[in-house]
Amino acid sequence: MKDRTPDYARAPEGVRWDLAPRVALSEPDITAALAEDKELGEDGEKGALRIGLFQDIYPPATTASGGWQDTPAGERVWALCLHSPCALGMRVAFDRLAVPAGGTLWLADAAAPERLYGPVTPDKAGDWPLWSPACPGESVLVMCVLPAGAEASGLELAVSRLAHVYRDPVRETADKVEPGSCNLDVSCAPAWAEFASAVGGLSTVTSHGLIFCTCTLLNENDPCGDIPLVLTANHCVGGQTGVRGASSVEFYWLYQTASCDGTPPGINTVPRTSGGADYLAGMGGTGRVGGGSDVTLLRMRAAPPAQLARAGWTTTVPALNTPVTCVHHPRGSYKRISHGALKNIGTPHPDWYHEVRWSEGVTEPASSGSALALTATGQIIGQLWGGDSSCAAPGAPDYYGRFDKSYALLGKYLEAPAALFSETGVSISEGAGTLLLSVVLSRPATVDTQVLYATGVGTALPGRDFAHSAGSLFFPAGETQGGLEIALSDNVELDGNRVFTVRLTQEEPCLGVSAGGATITVTLIDDDVDTDGDGLSDAAETGGHYGFVTDPARPDTDGDGLSDYEEVMGTHGHVTDPANRDTDGDGYSDYWELMVLGRNPLDPNDTRRLPSLRVPWFEDMD
Repeated sequence: MKDRTPDYARAPEGVRWDLAPRVALSEPDITAALAEDKELGEDGEKGALRIGLFQDIYPPATTASGGWQDTPAGERVWALCLHSPCALGMRVAFDRLAVPAGGTLWLADAAAPERLYGPVTPDKAGDWPLWSPACPGESVLVMCVLPAGAEASGLELAVSRLAHVYRDPVRETADKVEPGSCNLDVSCAPAWAEFASAVGGLSTVTSHGLIFCTCTLLNENDPCGDIPLVLTANHCVGGQTGVRGASSVEFYWLYQTASCDGTPPGINTVPRTSGGADYLAGMGGTGRVGGGSDVTLLRMRAAPPAQLARAGWTTTVPALNTPVTCVHHPRGSYKRISHGALKNIGTPHPDWYHEVRWSEGVTEPASSGSALALTATGQIIGQLWGGDSSCAAPGAPDYYGRFDKSYALLGKYLEAPAALFSETGVSISEGAGTLLLSVVLSRPATVDTQVLYATGVGTALPGRDFAHSAGSLFFPAGETQGGLEIALSDNVELDGNRVFTVRLTQEEPCLGVSAGGATITVTLIDDDVDTDGDGLSDAAETGGHYGFVTDPARPDTDGDGLSDYEEVMGTHGHVTDPANRDTDGDGYSDYWELMVLGRNPLDPNDTRRLPSLRVPWFEDMD
């Protein structure tokens, strides 16, 4: 897992940050933004909560917009100050970024430049613009720090947009919207403390600004894995790149009070994981029209704080009235907890969604993506799409995408990697010499691992048609492709197509075997030709495979009335020479002895030779 611990815990010393060139933007119309939020349905209804809007920079800021300074330690520092009045923070969109070797790019609040946010590095999925981590402040320093002696000419960047953060759920502002008073502080439910630590907030970029949702770290059923998997809603993160893309995601952890109804922390003071995520799987759909469970599974690119729990899950379908619990970030605020029960009073699509009616607490915008758990076990059974509950209507329903439905899509990432053949069956000529079989893993293993394989008997037999093979197939950590070879034995007999199997079995707990792909059936195609149709292949006849060389174009080479096959196979009790009409030389053909006289065509003495006859009448003529 990538470590994003800053190379510089603090900004370089000896830099006059007040001398950094400044790009000043006009103050955005927050009143209009709030009205737009209501229009978009993200303020009063369930959904992701917008927390930031775009500010365009024209002309774009480039390397030439900033300036260089040297530190007493010999470092070179390039800096540019971006100012967006009244911003609580901002994220910067880089249209282009190339940092010289050895250099790093950071952001810092100009009012407190000692703390750095970053580093900012190009997205591995190639997503542009490249969004920086969020940095607090209305004036943000963008800085490139080069070690002594580094060449500064390699720095290239362009910035044409930033996201101006205008909502802070804790900080007192004129436009602050509090979660409803019926919401319950999660710290007042100590039995849920471990589960709550797995719940986080996430922010990503949409077509109209920054949004905030809730997410949950998931446990994986892999004894050898430690992959930070995150469950959220698809309407929060809907793909890898672009709007609502995983590449621009930031995660916020432990955003909660230290004690029941205590003072909440500022969101910029809690642990945060930047660097984006990998979009593993997901599907859309809504609680109103169905079409899917509105689920997304992410893999964090950087490790979350070590003290966080990983929430368990189950694919069982609980009965109606089963008690359920949800931990979430209503309106992007600190964590709350809600308790209720499963119902089906008016669920539009119970095949995709659980309906929940709350008895304590509710959910609100930005609760989207939060996990629904069984109160008895803490196991997740769904994630929030939306609904109508509020403190004004606490009995109204909320709808959660069913995890048992989502599992069909997410399961391969949650279970230990499984080995399987890439095909269920394969056909190959018996004369191919070697059979190559491809074995794949459902996902990369996190450690080196291996799986057992062995051939099995069918109508094809080991030693005659193929070489029996058994052993271990090794997969290095991170790999998903492997293969094995089986030696095949060619023959010249017309024995038809034959089959045998190769089976995979589990050798260690780090790698399972797919139930649907553990066995492959191999069909050996008999490729021998029989031109004359006598039951002997051409190769067997010309090569003397059965002890005699015969004509592959004549079914009865010696013309004695017995086919070549009948003679070499001893069909009538004796093997005779198919190239000699009279194998024992007694004057009777093999056919005559076998089929007429019932004699042994290999014994010249078992058939009396006919003597010459004297005919007196002919002698008297002389």
